[in-house]
Amino acid sequence: MNGLETTLSTPAPWAGAALRLLQGVVYGEDSEWRLLREHETSLREHFLQIGLELVVDESEAFAWLRQRESEEGETALPRLVRRAPLTWEQTLLCVLLRDRLLQFDRANEPDGRLVLTTEDFREMLLPFLPESGDAAKLERRINGLRAKAEELGFVRGFSAPSGTCYEVRRILKARLPVEDLERIRDTVLAWKSSVNGDD
Repeated sequence: MNGLETTLSTPAPWAGAALRLLQGVVYGEDSEWRLLREHETSLREHFLQIGLELVVDESEAFAWLRQRESEEGETALPRLVRRAPLTWEQTLLCVLLRDRLLQFDRANEPDGRLVLTTEDFREMLLPFLPESGDAAKLERRINGLRAKAEELGFVRGFSAPSGTCYEVRRILKARLPVEDLERIRDTVLAWKSSVNGDD
């Protein structure tokens, strides 16, 4: 090999969990969850070296990476994931989903799964969307918002006997805490009134 010697090092025992965290949220039902919990300290130390914080919610059984904000005097690190602002309608759906999850947890066992149908999404969103005489366009709009929520990891689609259903993922609780919910809800409702021309 032209005199060059290649040495392959053995990956760390927690490498699978680290790679999975870089892809997104790790949940209790994922195969990497046990590995993550076993090597949590090593994973924390590893990610801290590159400016990432491992956040583990034991009660909800999920973990994710949060980029640590640079302190004054520190050189700002590039962001692992670029922040893209949500549209008002996307924010609206997040608020509605978080509200449903809050109501679900108050009425059911906290380890249960909140599952919604496509019709549930439609019923949630219709009162807030501007009236349109084009039913097909409205359906595309609702489907697009639902797809965005799935892309963000806030819902997970799966096949059921009745058709495609969507589980509301609990990472939404970390991304939209209860203390922020009322403030954002009020902002969204004010936006809805301005769009629909309510007094």
